[in-house]
Amino acid sequence: SVLIVLSVLFGLAHTYQGFWNVIRTTIFGLFFTVLYIGLSSIIPLLLFHFLSDYIGKIGDEREIEY
Repeated sequence: SVLIVLSVLFGLAHTYQGFWNVIRTTIFGLFFTVLYIGLSSIIPLLLFHFLSDYIGKIGDEREIEY
């Protein structure tokens, strides 16, 4: 299906994050696509993306150096 191919391509675009993040991003891509089709709005996806990034950073002890 086109949805699966696009989700895999979306996941592969995140190879710089490592193999497991590619798998996770592929699953999120498929989930976001299904949500978008069901909700017909991108707004809830933007909120969910923000929350998933924010929660993913909680406990991330690496310090960012500028």
